[in-house]
Amino acid sequence: MIKLKIYFALCLFTLGSVFCLPDCITSDLTCPLENHEFAIPPKPLPNWEKCRDLCNSYSNCSSFTFYGDKGSPFENMCFMFEYNCKKSEMVDCTSCVSGFQCDYCSIKNLAFSMNEENFITMFTSYNESNCRETCNTTKNCLYYTIYTYENQLLPSTCILLSGSAEPVSCEYCRTGPKACNFSAKCKPNEALLMTSIPSSSAIISANGTHEVSVETMGCSAKANVLLVGGGGTGGYVYNSGDFYGGGGSGYINYTTVHIPYSTLFEVLIGDGGVENSRSYYLGQTVKQSSMTGGTTAIADEFGSVISKAEGGEQGYQTAGGNGYSGGGSAGGQNGGMNGGDGGSSTNYKGGCGSGFKISSVQHLFKEFHLVAAKGNNGSTGTYSNSYGGGGGGIQFQPITGQDGMTKKKDAVDASYSYGQGGDGDGGRASSGNDGVVLFEIKRAKMSFKKVQ
Repeated sequence: MIKLKIYFALCLFTLGSVFCLPDCITSDLTCPLENHEFAIPPKPLPNWEKCRDLCNSYSNCSSFTFYGDKGSPFENMCFMFEYNCKKSEMVDCTSCVSGFQCDYCSIKNLAFSMNEENFITMFTSYNESNCRETCNTTKNCLYYTIYTYENQLLPSTCILLSGSAEPVSCEYCRTGPKACNFSAKCKPNEALLMTSIPSSSAIISANGTHEVSVETMGCSAKANVLLVGGGGTGGYVYNSGDFYGGGGSGYINYTTVHIPYSTLFEVLIGDGGVENSRSYYLGQTVKQSSMTGGTTAIADEFGSVISKAEGGEQGYQTAGGNGYSGGGSAGGQNGGMNGGDGGSSTNYKGGCGSGFKISSVQHLFKEFHLVAAKGNNGSTGTYSNSYGGGGGGIQFQPITGQDGMTKKKDAVDASYSYGQGGDGDGGRASSGNDGVVLFEIKRAKMSFKKVQ
């Protein structure tokens, strides 16, 4: 296979903020599109790194061109070619990046923490090629980080490491392995959720839609995903009735997603049931209803829904709503917990629970304890305020010190119950709690090469 290498670092301005390209990538040139020898049909993608990784995942893909958001005649589009073309055959393109399969699979804006176990050396370097090749020829070196001249703290600096450590974000930097293996499973920290703090796990809880980016160092990974729908409202009947049942909590579902290369997912977090309907769409297939809790779902970057968890049912005039855990009935009954039914009174029925035990999936998640939240207590107050409690949802408690690493999680309220059903609340239709998604990349055992 022919590989085009340009032996100087290319700093690209036309696709947005300044960043330096690996040496086997060139800007503003493309193989002629009229040949139409595509490895796979063109695909819309958000950046050239994902275009490169997708090309690397197909054995018949030899080169690619990516048009950015200011590209012409295409925008945010990846073309993957079966053939190699010589540089003399390439033609001009606007706001585009082209490349060939090559041994660069670094992640932008990522560095590993340095410590006495993994630090080897640091030196001045003006391009990624020099930094990576030095890692290749240095004993025990497994990873490198290159800082470009724009970085104010460590301009034009290469750092060599004998192992990965806690990932941190940085500006004008890239981190990668000394060699790529596109058929291998990712080692620790070679696949990361690129949130405000790069991490192997994330809790996504704000209602509405979110983009979740997983970047890999050319390797493949899997992630376990837990989905919780929004909780249903407490019972509400207009202009009549006195007793109201509690809402069911949001249903729970889980799945494992395959990450063959850097991948973008779309996540929809279902609202807790509310009196006024709000709608959100994911791939135009799932949406929020009104008093029933909203659906929580995850889709791939092309909008195809992978898995979803329905919201809990609203409570009724006397009966509790069904859900992961059922709502308590009117007459002061408590909501259920851990998949159990809501309490029933002599005359009124509690909501049905799903029977799902959260402990059955704890083994899939290594960074958080999954805790079944207690259902809300019903009220046996005055005649007009005797109502059922909402069904119990789920809580997360961070596990610290996993594999000896310090966790820098965003603040997690361990007392908050995601997907909790709303109380009957005397007919005032207490809202349910929003749903949640826990996304956790499956981790291998951490190891270092001993530095002599």
